[in-house]
Amino acid sequence: MKRLAGLILFLFAFTSYSQENPSEYMGNMSAYYKQINKDTWDYMKQSMRSRNGKRAEKRRMDLVKTMQKSRYEINKMPAYKGDASLRKSVVSFLDLAVYSLNNDYKKIVDLEEIAEESYDAMEAYLLLKEKVNEKSDSIFQVLKTAETEFASKYDIKMVKDDSRIAKKLNNGGEVIGYYNDIFLLMYKSQWYERQMLGALEANDFAEAEQYRQTLELTAKEDMERLKLEEPFNGDSDLIEKCHRVLEFLYGEAVRYMPDQINFFLVKDEFEDAKKTIESKSKRSLTQSDVDDYNQKLEKFNAAVNEFNETNSYLNKHRSKRYDEWTNSAEAFFDKYI
Repeated sequence: MKRLAGLILFLFAFTSYSQENPSEYMGNMSAYYKQINKDTWDYMKQSMRSRNGKRAEKRRMDLVKTMQKSRYEINKMPAYKGDASLRKSVVSFLDLAVYSLNNDYKKIVDLEEIAEESYDAMEAYLLLKEKVNEKSDSIFQVLKTAETEFASKYDIKMVKDDSRIAKKLNNGGEVIGYYNDIFLLMYKSQWYERQMLGALEANDFAEAEQYRQTLELTAKEDMERLKLEEPFNGDSDLIEKCHRVLEFLYGEAVRYMPDQINFFLVKDEFEDAKKTIESKSKRSLTQSDVDDYNQKLEKFNAAVNEFNETNSYLNKHRSKRYDEWTNSAEAFFDKYI
């Protein structure tokens, strides 16, 4: 996936001298950028720390309000010696940014509701988020060009914004893009595991077996793909935790799930034998009927114990692997954003 910059990032600060100076004119505009960057970071942070876009709704509305207020104040500013080009560019940028926040990001929330229905839906959801950020980048580049042209025209020195929030925003897109790449490798197999377990619970053994075979294939393939991922700034912890999840899912599909699926076949055989016994009177039962029932009862009881032990083992280690992944993801975001 592409590594995109954050939603909005004002990269430059402007040296300020006197009221008659074009540099101060730009500085008066840039004063509004500080709050916009702060609210952008709050929104971006909430969005990436949770896949629940609705939780970020308040942050989104705060950002919209900040942009609308800034747009109103900047639009009231006079042109610099008759030159309104910069003011128009900033106002236009804010109009487009607000439109994107009110429309494009609503599509993200809508798509999020179906994201977990399939791997393709999750991939489409993450891709839409990146495309919206890419669109925001394109909008910002127009503003950046206008600022550069104004500064060049009036011989203004532009200084890169090295504030803490600016650095976080600048780094955010790359961090999220990297995380999404790793997450999708894990998510595909995780999704097939959920379908497999759901089919088992519904007593659909044929479907459970199909998902088991697919899980075996995808987990193995994604472990190979994971080998192609480079550590992020030398940090391979996210890769390692993803591999541990995939390793568990592959082992579950290959070593444990065949017997778990087979348990339900043993259960069906026992229940058929039980029905046969119950459908006959004691007088009509043959020794063969009794022996067959006892044999299948013994087999079923042994299978129940094995099924429960295996299920407990899998639940314990599944939870452990996913907790490791979640903790690694939290640490990853804490460290790099």
